Amino acid sequence: MSHNTLPDDLNPALLEVCARFIGKLTGLVPPPVADFPPEMHAVFRQFAAEAYAIVRENVAKPAPAAEPRHWNPAYNTDPIQRACAELPEGWEMQLCMENGAGWIDLYDPAGEKFEADIDADKFDWKIHEAIDIAIEADRAGGKPC
Repeated sequence: MSHNTLPDDLNPALLEVCARFIGKLTGLVPPPVADFPPEMHAVFRQFAAEAYAIVRENVAKPAPAAEPRHWNPAYNTDPIQRACAELPEGWEMQLCMENGAGWIDLYDPAGEKFEADIDADKFDWKIHEAIDIAIEADRAGGKPC
């Protein structure tokens, strides 16, 4: 006969697994979880807390990204989308790539090639760096910064 005395803070599924396990170890058939006497609740709370602690310690954590994140949060976004949104009016960028190399040609609003030292390690960061250079040069009146 079920008394439904199980407090709300006890997970019945976890207790059922524990009771079945204890039953297998001892050869006894445990009563339904809802019929556990109140004096057992504290013991099962402790069991649940310890079981959850073990799970939290051993749960798989995502591996760190293989590629480092750049110090500038903007560089952790899609560089092409950023170029379309933030490149100053009239500025153009040509992305040039071949096997083993990549470079960027930056053009000011007058269509003149803008000489800039773009030396980032990763090509997507080069795009971000070119955007930053164009923004700074545009603020400075089109002059190299």
